[in-house]
This record gives sequence, C-alpha cells and structure tokens, in this order.
Amino acid sequence: MLLFDFHQHPRTLYPGTGYIDEIGEEEGKGYNINLPMVPRAGDAQYLEVIDELFIPIINQFKPDIVLVSAGFDTHFSDPITQLNITIQGYGEIVKKIKKEAKKVCAGKIIIMLEGGYDLKALSQGILTEISVLGDLGIEFIENPPKIEEAIVDYNRKMIDKLKEVLGAYWKF
Repeated sequence: MLLFDFHQHPRTLYPGTGYIDEIGEEEGKGYNINLPMVPRAGDAQYLEVIDELFIPIINQFKPDIVLVSAGFDTHFSDPITQLNITIQGYGEIVKKIKKEAKKVCAGKIIIMLEGGYDLKALSQGILTEISVLGDLGIEFIENPPKIEEAIVDYNRKMIDKLKEVLGAYWKF
C-alpha cells in the first residue's frame, strides 16, 4: 500500500503528526508520503506537488486502485484549517488523479468523503469531483485567495526536501 497524505503542516494544526521524514518503517519505508502544506497554500501549490511527486510515484507504484479520502477542510472558507484551495482547485486535482489512474489501474478510483466544515464548500466540492469523474461539465468558479511569495518558496523547498528524503525509494 502507498499513502499520499496532504495536510496542513503539523506544527500548525492538531494532531501534530505527518512530517516529511515520517515515511514508514521496515519494509513499508518510502510508502508513507506526508505532504505538510504550509498555511495559506493554495491550488497552485497542491498542483505542483501532484505534478512533481504524486504523478512520478504513482506511475512507478502502479496501484490496482486509487482511493481518495476527500477532505474539503482545505478549502479557503473552512473555519478549522488555514489552507486556500478553491472548488476549481479540487476539480483540477481530481482531473490529474483521474488521468493517472487511467494509465496505471484502468481508471479505478474510489473517492470517500472525509471532512470539511463549510457546508457550501463541502457540497460544491463533492459535486465538482463527481462532475470530473463523470465528465458532467459542472463547474463552480471562485476568486482564489492571493498566495504570498513566501508560500510559493516554502512549497518549492518542501518538494525538493521530499525528493531528497524519498530519493532512495522513488525516481524523480
């Protein structure tokens, strides 16, 4: 099993786990991948991580099925986290996952609802993901929050650090 876990940085949110160097143990080492997103990271930062880490790794791992635990608490309006994903960002993420799943596991995807505390974002996020999976063409457009340059820089450093940490297990 391979786990890709996107979450707000553990220094800034409960339960305080999910650091970059927590990569699994023994024969599972390298198969637990934590992507601690800095507060205020948005669509572009998530998509960059997917392009540079998720896609190369999933193409090497070649799973039988992709299971997505969809947590909409990463939406910019969520009262619990401080992340800045938009509804269209969720759609773009699922498009990329769907494309790669077609290559590696004949498109077999299961998406499970995990969480989110803004009901409008939750409902629109779910509908967006269903629309992407079913090619329904339903879209919601939001004005994304401005992402500071320091967030962009942190994300780049996190990706580089993860490539370094995971380089013994995966090719980038």
